[in-house]
Amino acid sequence: MTKILIFIAILSLLLSNYSLANLPTKEIVPGKSVGGLKLGTSVASIKKMMGEPDSVEKGEEGQKYFKYNYNADKKREYGLMLTIENDKVISIFVFGDNFVAPGGIKVGVSSKKVMDKYKDQIDKKYYLMAENELEGINIIFPRIGIGFMVKEDKGKNDELVTNIMILEPIPDWVNQ
Repeated sequence: MTKILIFIAILSLLLSNYSLANLPTKEIVPGKSVGGLKLGTSVASIKKMMGEPDSVEKGEEGQKYFKYNYNADKKREYGLMLTIENDKVISIFVFGDNFVAPGGIKVGVSSKKVMDKYKDQIDKKYYLMAENELEGINIIFPRIGIGFMVKEDKGKNDELVTNIMILEPIPDWVNQ
């Protein structure tokens, strides 16, 4: 009987560690969440849900970046970077292809899919587009709270999404 109780205790510990390592869904909700991790979540809740970050870097004006890297042993099935300010998540960057945004957009798809999905925002000029220091282009839709970094893939002769950004939406934003 004691062996069974020890086995159950070890199994529940292993399963709880596994559930901490992976988020409950694979859905990206623009302006709100990635995999169930919501903007505004406290650092304590993040660590309870996801465990300790693989690394923490200092950002500008007191911000921190929590990095959660993909693990080959499947303890973590994604790559994320969280921007923390005042002990809360203010943005989420997705680097792995496990999470899917509306329209089936995920890391690795053609930028054409982004342009098709957000055509209404582009037509109204409700977007920002700028080159970045990684030889790519950022396309950000502030009203919706989502952005995409795209980079040319010479092998595929196409621009592909290399990461997805989730930000607090600014409903009345206009490009000036």
